[in-house]
Amino acid sequence: QIVCVLFVLMVAFNIHGFSITYWHEVIDHSKVEETFFKAPPQGIRSDDWALDLPMIFSQLSHRPPFPVINRNIGTGMNMLLPIKAPVLYPTLLFQPGLWGFFIGPDVGMSWLWWFNVLGLFFLSFLVLNTLSRGWIAFSVLGAIVITYSPFFQFWSFHKTEVAIFGLLCFQAAVWIFSSKTTRGIW
Repeated sequence: QIVCVLFVLMVAFNIHGFSITYWHEVIDHSKVEETFFKAPPQGIRSDDWALDLPMIFSQLSHRPPFPVINRNIGTGMNMLLPIKAPVLYPTLLFQPGLWGFFIGPDVGMSWLWWFNVLGLFFLSFLVLNTLSRGWIAFSVLGAIVITYSPFFQFWSFHKTEVAIFGLLCFQAAVWIFSSKTTRGIW
């Protein structure tokens, strides 16, 4: 419940960790006003500010929005393959991190960021709690270590979906195999 409340609050206030303020450095050197904490923009995060987010935003600005083939990019780009992008296509059901972009770009960025961060933390906690047989302190500390490990930090949580859904599959298998009733299995 705490994770759900935290997710809703962060998304409601459009808080995220994407390094998009570097656009100011590249485009017009204007003052950065949209950040909470005045850390210097990180040019190394160019996969966010120069590639992923502009491609995602192009999906929102396309008419009609969220196409499979985005005509705003070159002569048309298939948006199912190059990056995580919101596309009105059945595969979107399996990409809940992108659902927020259907509300708007700010909500979408927050939704994607916190889905990755809190999803990884929560699923790590659940699996570690299962493996440690209820040792809460170990599970919380382990989930923090996994979430803030150098791999996920370096990739700015871009690769967390694989870990999130892998952990979810493991936890679901544990629940299914430990269930004593057919209803519990369903």
